This record gives sequence, C-alpha cells and structure tokens, in this order.
Amino acid sequence: MLRGMQRNDSVNRIELWGTSGTKVVGGRAVPLSNWKVSLNFTMNAMRFDYTPQGGQRTIEVVSDKFAWNEDTPGGKATAMPAALQDRQVQLVLTPIGMAKAAKAAGDAAKIADGRRRHDADLPGQRRDHYRHAEQLHGAGQGRGTLRNDRI
Repeated sequence: MLRGMQRNDSVNRIELWGTSGTKVVGGRAVPLSNWKVSLNFTMNAMRFDYTPQGGQRTIEVVSDKFAWNEDTPGGKATAMPAALQDRQVQLVLTPIGMAKAAKAAGDAAKIADGRRRHDADLPGQRRDHYRHAEQLHGAGQGRGTLRNDRI
C-alpha cells in the first residue's frame, strides 16, 4: 500500500498464487494444479495464469477495453473480445475492485445496511454479465448488486 502526498492510501497492484484451487470453466468446476493472478488497479488489468489438473496452461488477460489469451506471459496474444465483459466483472468482484468501482460510480453507488445488503450500481456493465458472475461467485441478484450477508 502506498500513501500519496495528500495522505491517501492506495493499492495499485496485487499478486496471488497457489498450487491448488478451482475455476469455473464452461459452467463446471475445474480443479487447478497451479495458478497465479496479477491485478493492476492503475491500468484496470488482470492476468490469470492457470493450469488445470492434467490440462494445458492457460493465460487469460484483460486490460481496460481489451481481452486476450497468451501462450506464455507477454508472448503471442490471441484476441478474445467475447470474454471482455466477463473478465472486467472478475476484476470488479475483487474487494479492491469493488471499492474502486463504487468510487467511480459516485452518487450512483448505494449502500444499505438495514438487511445487511450492500448494493453498488456499476457503470458500463450489462445485467446478464452480473448474473453470470453471481452464479460463479455466489453474489446477490440484479444489476450490479452484490450481497454480503456475513457482515
């Protein structure tokens, strides 16, 4: 975490990695033998480098308004425009991504604690992509609505 001149805290980049895990691919859970996620909040970018158990290494990347797959990190790229919005949603569904999206939404962001439900209308995302992300991540319902019932 960095602290700016005006004493603002900021997180620019996060890397997570592991030797086991699960990713939903094509609607089914796939066990992973290795994975690494690099998040860059300054560039609105994410690189997810993973190897399914007994499978081939896959590198999925999104940066701003572009999505692509790579054969090696920084190597040959294959454009994946159909995956753009799903990958953007994955970046927003991280805790820091949600905070940054809520800040960008400004007055449109809503937080209600009466029933321990926290809503944020996030700009530029389609309703069906949130429903897809909610199925994958177990979030709430509706456009840009994320639930946290454990707070």
